[in-house]
Amino acid sequence: PLPYQGMRESDSPLRSLSVPKCAGEGHGEKSIPLAVLHILIQHEQPLAAAEIAQLIDEDDYDVEKVLEYWIEFLQQQQLDGEIRYSLYHSSFRHFLKSTAYP
Repeated sequence: PLPYQGMRESDSPLRSLSVPKCAGEGHGEKSIPLAVLHILIQHEQPLAAAEIAQLIDEDDYDVEKVLEYWIEFLQQQQLDGEIRYSLYHSSFRHFLKSTAYP
């Protein structure tokens, strides 16, 4: 079995998917890291940082900062001259989806 199968919710990788607040993120504002995670969970195809930023209406730099911090959980692919990101395995995406959206 994969290492995250059979984990309790308290052991979820979601707990380690955090970063310090991004530029412009303050009290009461949405969490950029959680918005990025939502996009990565929902999209099976790799996306460029700029595409993710556009989907969540945030700055490219802030999205890139999150993606760099989470690089160990992601696959990078060079497509059409851009680096695109996706979660490293479809079963990991399904696990996160079931944890984040039970």
